Amino acid sequence: MESPHLTSAAVAADAAWPLSLRLTELAGMLNLELADHPVYDGCKLQWFDDDVHGTGMLAFLSRRGDRRVDYYQQPGLRLDRDGYRIGGGTGSWTECDFDVARLDVAQDGVDAEARRGSATSTGA
Repeated sequence: MESPHLTSAAVAADAAWPLSLRLTELAGMLNLELADHPVYDGCKLQWFDDDVHGTGMLAFLSRRGDRRVDYYQQPGLRLDRDGYRIGGGTGSWTECDFDVARLDVAQDGVDAEARRGSATSTGA
């Protein structure tokens, strides 16, 4: 019996839709909402620790007003910026020496801290 929601015509139409999906392994990730911040409404921290990307943190914040995303990448990380096209586009992409960059995800909770140090903007 064919599902009323997945007719052969619907499946054929979906097959023509260009969709690309790439998976990247992360050592840790934390998403959080910034309910009362005047500029940003959300933050994501990603921790990498592998031969492909290197070791370090990528922090990104989504702007409340225009949905653009500002990225802060630790030096030495090797990331494909094309894989981070989300929201309203890239606001800024900045290489940043964090004073503190820590993300430990465990069964009983998360220990995270990201404190920005010196930064060099590398454009959008």
